[in-house]
Amino acid sequence: MRIYKSKFRVESDEVQGPGSWVEFQRPTWGMISNIPESDRTGRRLLEVAILDWNWTDDNGDPLPLPKDAPGLLENIPQQESNWLSENAGMTRNAEAQKN
Repeated sequence: MRIYKSKFRVESDEVQGPGSWVEFQRPTWGMISNIPESDRTGRRLLEVAILDWNWTDDNGDPLPLPKDAPGLLENIPQQESNWLSENAGMTRNAEAQKN
C-alpha cells in the first residue's frame, strides 16, 4: 500500500475550529512544471495543493478555494498560513502523511 497518498484530508480544528478540514493534493512534477518558474513560491504551490476545504472567514462565510481567488492566501491570518504550509504534505513526517 502506498505510504504517501496523493490526496489526503487533514482536520484543521486548531486554526479554524471544530469540524474544519482541508483536502490536499500532493504536488506532482507535472503540477509544479505548469507554474511559471518565476511564480514557484510556497504560496503558489499551496494554491495548487489545496483541493477542497470548509474554511470560513471571520463572519462564518465560506472562503473560496485559493485557486479560485488569487490573493486569498496573502490575506488570511499568519497562523492559518503557517498551518497550511506545515500540513500540505510537502514537509510532514511519514506517519502524519498516511491519512
